[in-house]
Amino acid sequence: MMTPLENEKAPGPKVKKVAVIGAGPSGLAAVKSLMEEGHQVICFEKARDIGGVYRWAEDNNGVYDSAYLTSSSFITAFSDFPPRGKVKFHFKHDEYLQYLRDYATDFGSMPFIKFNHAVQRLEQSAQGAWVVKVLDQDNKKEEQYTFDAVAVCAGVHQNISIPVIPHSEIFQGKIIHSGHYKRPDAFKGKNVVVVGGGESGSDIVDEVSRVTGQCALVLRRGVLVLPRFIFSRPNDFYTNRLFYTSPVWLFRIRHESFHWPTFFVILCIITAVMLVFEVLNFILVGLISFFPILGSLEFILKVLFIIYLLIKMVRYLSYVGIKELIVISQLNFQSQAGHDQQFATKCQGIAKAIASKKCFLKKNIKEFTKSGVIFEDDTAFEADAVIFCTGYVTRYPFLGIERMDCRNLYKNCFDPKIGPTLCFIGLARPARGAIPPIAEMQSRWFAQILSGNVHLPSAEDMQARIKTDARNHQEMFSVVSDRITGLVDYTSYMDELAGFIGCRPLWKDLKKDPILLYRIYYGPFIACQYRLFGPHSNKEQARKTMGSISVDLTQNFFNFVFMCSTIVCKILFRMGFKYFEPNLPL
Repeated sequence: MMTPLENEKAPGPKVKKVAVIGAGPSGLAAVKSLMEEGHQVICFEKARDIGGVYRWAEDNNGVYDSAYLTSSSFITAFSDFPPRGKVKFHFKHDEYLQYLRDYATDFGSMPFIKFNHAVQRLEQSAQGAWVVKVLDQDNKKEEQYTFDAVAVCAGVHQNISIPVIPHSEIFQGKIIHSGHYKRPDAFKGKNVVVVGGGESGSDIVDEVSRVTGQCALVLRRGVLVLPRFIFSRPNDFYTNRLFYTSPVWLFRIRHESFHWPTFFVILCIITAVMLVFEVLNFILVGLISFFPILGSLEFILKVLFIIYLLIKMVRYLSYVGIKELIVISQLNFQSQAGHDQQFATKCQGIAKAIASKKCFLKKNIKEFTKSGVIFEDDTAFEADAVIFCTGYVTRYPFLGIERMDCRNLYKNCFDPKIGPTLCFIGLARPARGAIPPIAEMQSRWFAQILSGNVHLPSAEDMQARIKTDARNHQEMFSVVSDRITGLVDYTSYMDELAGFIGCRPLWKDLKKDPILLYRIYYGPFIACQYRLFGPHSNKEQARKTMGSISVDLTQNFFNFVFMCSTIVCKILFRMGFKYFEPNLPL
């Protein structure tokens, strides 16, 4: 039986009836963005609450007890909804769930979500409309709706992926996926194998190895590990626009052999830094000649500066530790890729476990036995449990898609054969950054397309761009391209979508506002910069949010180095050397 949409008035030519599938962060961003454009929305959520994997439950596929988000709170936040109250650097899972509840409540999204409604089938009619068949799990009743467009926001962490390993069926121990891990107590005193070194794997091996009898960590290759904090600041505070303006090959790509452009730029940076210090020293000497009292202050200032650096170093080493830093450098070297050529593990639990010798490393599991596993080097290990932290497979049974390859979609969102009425939101996974702001940007783009304010290219042009992007994806993320097909370069992707929408900050709009320009270039790469201009902007709130994040002396030192690299590359580019083209020009 057809169930009518619950709308008060008939839609106009630009108002669309839109279904949103899923009420996790991506779905909530889609509902809000579509409503913002005046579209009529119904969101179907198979669970009884919002939040997706961030909704903790003992028996669901989601977060574990101790989980903290690895991206910092300001980086994770939506562009027009900054964290409230006394902001912690990182959300714990329940804090982030409350943030999502506040977001949905404040923007009036909750009444438009049908909870405990599981989408069974999604089909497009001959006329182009979308028929959505839904199971009302409370009443055990199938319902059917018709929409003009659909946003698929079911998430990438729904369907666990466990590799097929010979003889796993005879293993008498416990095999679980990290999605079903909740706390380490169940593994106390047991021998455990943890497979995988992603962010969940890093946290889990750190927790489990503290209570186990023996713990083995299985990694097929090294891992790009970043401490959660660098000099008491979240690691993503250092990933600002200034850093990403430098050409990709300078800091972010690993070179197996001598790379003269990188060497030349670094030499220029060192020269520039030394020159600036010489100029400052010359000025100080001149001032001392006029004001001799400054001679004694010079010594005091230098001593204070050295003390400051020592305190920073001691605090950093007390948080990370020399042994952990050595392990991190080894894992990074063994990862076979550069800074942004792979997905980063933005927490150092894995390094803690290895450095403290609470776990030992192995390459791969060759096969299972009744009582344990045999590793690739033919050594046997008696195991009581194996925890697979091996990610997820993106599949959409209601569309007949068993394995989604994002490289076949235009900008990870649209199928050229279908066009603008079906949008996949939340599939783009940043090497650095956070998924929710990307999902929000995709949602804003989709809403503008449905309103007719923005248009997709032709199917032919989309296909051509898909091929180009897939080739670039393979080159940039060569070691993980086939496994993580939705991986994107965060800053470039956000800027590109913002350009489509018309909300990307531009030099011509910022050159008369040096304070704002400084915050955009030197501050963390947060999404509120995309609310300064364009549709549904909120410049006052965006400025306030950006101004609430302080940039300390250590960050300013790194920023100075990045500024030097940017200036050198811009000069060389304007001299005609195209290889030095800036990456993120405003």
